Amino acid sequence: MENSETTTTISSAPNPVRQKVQTYAAWAVIPDHVSNRIKKVMEGLRDEFGGPEITPHIPVLGSIRTREDDVIRNFKEACGKSSCFPCTVVDVLPGPFYYQNVYLFIHPDQVTYPIRNFTDHFDQLAGMPHFSLLYGELTDEEKEKAKERAMVLDDGLVGLTFTITRFALYKCNKDRTQQSWEKIAEHSLPR
Repeated sequence: MENSETTTTISSAPNPVRQKVQTYAAWAVIPDHVSNRIKKVMEGLRDEFGGPEITPHIPVLGSIRTREDDVIRNFKEACGKSSCFPCTVVDVLPGPFYYQNVYLFIHPDQVTYPIRNFTDHFDQLAGMPHFSLLYGELTDEEKEKAKERAMVLDDGLVGLTFTITRFALYKCNKDRTQQSWEKIAEHSLPR
């Protein structure tokens, strides 16, 4: 069944009178069937290497500093100019940051154009297209072990292909586990 309509769900109505500048992040939402598969890999990595439970996602933009009414308006406009797009995992890699200890590298040519709507609306550069499997403070040796473990837990990660059909907008804080981040909007893309 083809979905030609888009929908945006806003969890709270913004109140422009008392708004202050907050930090927000836009994510590409991983489809449920892929998310469930990847959560098993993430759980296996956490059992061995620690780290918080994280929601599977592809970061589109982070550290968006603005008022809630502005971020929601720009989010809706960027989503309105976007459509579903494919993603293919090209590698499993160790990374240099807390939020990228072990991640799935997404083919950049597939996401550059769809994400440009966000970079244009928020006047911000997008980061590397990736999908983190593990957050934490690991040594380089532990990151390599975690990478190898991820590939044992699911030997089909490289080459995994899925379609992004939704974006989500989160209000962020300093909680590095992201457990207290608040989803304030989600948008379904036209197919």
